[in-house]
Amino acid sequence: MNKEKTVENLHVSQHSSNEMLADFFIKMSKKQNPIHIPSFLRIRSLYYPENREELKRQIWELIKNDERFTYERTSEIFITKGLKRNERFLRFYLREGEGTNNLGSYISHLVVRRNIG
Repeated sequence: MNKEKTVENLHVSQHSSNEMLADFFIKMSKKQNPIHIPSFLRIRSLYYPENREELKRQIWELIKNDERFTYERTSEIFITKGLKRNERFLRFYLREGEGTNNLGSYISHLVVRRNIG
C-alpha cells in the first residue's frame, strides 16, 4: 500500500509540474509569443543545469498533450550555419519526440494558441 501511495503522489506531482509549466508559458506568452525555446533553456540552465534534459522532455510532453501549445521547427543547418561555435547551442534546442529514441526536427519556438476551448 505504501508503494501505491508513492506512485500516486509521483503521478500527481508530475501533473502539477506540467500545469505549472503550462501556466508559466501562458503568462510568458503575453509578453512574447512565440517563445524562443533555446533562450529559455539557456537562461534556466544557468540556475539548474542538471535539469535541462528533463525540462526538454516536459516541454515536449506539454506540446504533445495540451492543445493550447504548438511549435515552430527549424533544422540543424540553420542553427549551426556560419559559425562552428553555434554547434554547442544544439543542446539548448528541443527536438520532436524528446525523451524517446525517435527524435525528429529541432524546435525553435513554442507557440501558445489563443482562443482554444
